[in-house]
Amino acid sequence: MGIDVGSTHIKIADGKSFKKYPIIKLNEILKKYNNDDVFATGYFRKRFKNHITEITAAIYGVDKEIDVIIDVGGQDTKIINTKTLEFVMNDKCGAGTGLFLQTIAMYLNVPIEDFGKYYSKDPLKLNNTCAVFSISEIINYLVNGYSIKDIIASVNYTIAKKIANMNPYECETIALIGGVAENKAFVKYFKEVTEKDVYIPKNPQFINAIGARKYGIEHSAKNNL
Repeated sequence: MGIDVGSTHIKIADGKSFKKYPIIKLNEILKKYNNDDVFATGYFRKRFKNHITEITAAIYGVDKEIDVIIDVGGQDTKIINTKTLEFVMNDKCGAGTGLFLQTIAMYLNVPIEDFGKYYSKDPLKLNNTCAVFSISEIINYLVNGYSIKDIIASVNYTIAKKIANMNPYECETIALIGGVAENKAFVKYFKEVTEKDVYIPKNPQFINAIGARKYGIEHSAKNNL
């Protein structure tokens, strides 16, 4: 079994199904699953007996010839060079993360799951990617008569451009993982901005949990030889 213990949620992949819990359930999960058959990754991975880094989990989870993996998490975004195993991370600000989208979703009272519906060929421009200052800009757009659909499209575009500009690596292929990869409008903008071959694996939100499980299976098999 693989467990991705992220900053906001716990994701579990057991080979048959996927489960997701809020991080406040961590102690319950530890009591139930902290054993030899479980490999963990993520922020709180070291609370578990067996654990691997998010970098290793992402590479095992994507399991495809890809130049760069971009993992958009709740609190940070990691950009991984799969050839050199180097990575860069944005963890000093919520910009370019799921937290940024969640903050805007809460302000607009729109479910974050609906953000993927809103795309515009000519999106409004948000100059700030800090959630607090972005809300000020959003208020200004609302005052001037723009619709919530227009604003959400601009948010999708802004975060896509922000994340694309974070990538310092030369590449032709990029895999997007994390919950934000399920946002179809964001993915479309990201492809337009980068002009790269962008791969979205199945169940992108659970890729690190899947990778931890695959690593655990391989590691256990080698130890049993």
